[in-house]
Amino acid sequence: MGLPENPAPVKFHVSVPDQAVQMIFGLMGTHVQMGAVVFQLESIFQRDRLGRKITVVSPSTRVAALALASFVYDLTHVSMDARSGWMYVDPNEQVHGPYVSSKVRRWREQHYFDANFPLMLNNPVVAIWVPAFMVEA
Repeated sequence: MGLPENPAPVKFHVSVPDQAVQMIFGLMGTHVQMGAVVFQLESIFQRDRLGRKITVVSPSTRVAALALASFVYDLTHVSMDARSGWMYVDPNEQVHGPYVSSKVRRWREQHYFDANFPLMLNNPVVAIWVPAFMVEA
C-alpha cells in the first residue's frame, strides 16, 4: 500500500535514547543531512520520557520515510518493514506490543491515534520512536 505522497515539506519528531545521540551526531554535532532530509537534535541537554527529540525536515513524506528507514537501519540493523513489530506507551505508562504493521496502520485509519502518535520499533538494539504515519502496511 505504501505512504501517500505529501508533496509539501514535512516536519516531525523522532525520539532516540542517549546512546544513539552520540552515534548519530558524534561528540559535537547537532544536525545530520541525508540527501534532502535534515535530522536536527532539539537540545543537547533536554530529554523526555521517550528519549532525546530529533526534528526531521523533509521535502515530502515519501522522502522522509526513505531517509528514516535508512536512519533506523544504520542505527539498529533492523528494517522498518511489515515484519517489524511496533510498540506504544499508553497514558498510564504501560508498554503494549509488539503489533504487526498492518494492525497498527488499521488502528490509525480507524482514528485510534493520530499520524504523529509515537510508536517504537520492536528492536533489541535501540529504542527509536517514530510517528505513526511512518508505519508501512
